Amino acid sequence: MAAELQDAADSHDMKQFYNGLKAVYGPKVSGSVKGSKSICDKIQILQHWAEHFETVLNFDDTVLDEIPLWPPAAHLDDPPTMQEVNKAVHQLASDKAPGADCIPAEVFKEGGIKLREHLLHLYINYMGSRGGSPGFQGWPHCPHLQTERQQSFL
Repeated sequence: MAAELQDAADSHDMKQFYNGLKAVYGPKVSGSVKGSKSICDKIQILQHWAEHFETVLNFDDTVLDEIPLWPPAAHLDDPPTMQEVNKAVHQLASDKAPGADCIPAEVFKEGGIKLREHLLHLYINYMGSRGGSPGFQGWPHCPHLQTERQQSFL
């Protein structure tokens, strides 16, 4: 039997290989293990899982008080710099379908520094009128102004 299994494995005949494994080890027994005891009754399995999740999900919530709080990263609310805008435009892929704003990447790339300055100024004025940056949540139509640090929060 070992030779047949090896031949099936060598010839990549998975059906014959798994049929041979079933012949050697017998059919798969479904069930659950509690400690060192195997449980095969469906009601006992469900009861075992209910007990498991009861212990996992109902924990002492004072543990949450032990988690250290980090100060908010206020620098993420800062408007993007011209350097970040240039980096984002440089990373745009040309000859691809435009994004949600329907503006091809070539417009941003070939528009030059003046276009980028105008876009940055427009963004800063818009965010200033809204009382600050919402973390780009309100700007899904302008992904070109999102830098790597802001994209990770979308």
